[in-house]
Amino acid sequence: MGGLTDILDEQLDYTEKGSIPQVGDRLRQFLHIAEFASERFPDSSTHVRDGDWIVTRVERYFPNYPDSSKREIVVCYCAFDPIVSQLEPLGRAMPANAALKVSAIAK
Repeated sequence: MGGLTDILDEQLDYTEKGSIPQVGDRLRQFLHIAEFASERFPDSSTHVRDGDWIVTRVERYFPNYPDSSKREIVVCYCAFDPIVSQLEPLGRAMPANAALKVSAIAK
């Protein structure tokens, strides 16, 4: 994808609902297609697809000291396995104040 690295993706999840990647999961690839770009965020991703990297092993590490800022660290090992997958357009994010108004109206 344009470079060599040991780290393909890094994510932080501060929710209680976060799901752990499983063997066989594919990393998602976010793409920018200029003709679909937003005027407000012209360089942002516009589409997503299942990527060419597939999870082959998952290791979970739990801190053993009580004042750790992390509950768990998950390391996924991946293999390059190219596929042709469908591009999906990304939805537009809604500003927080607009989301609150929609939520209030729905109640």
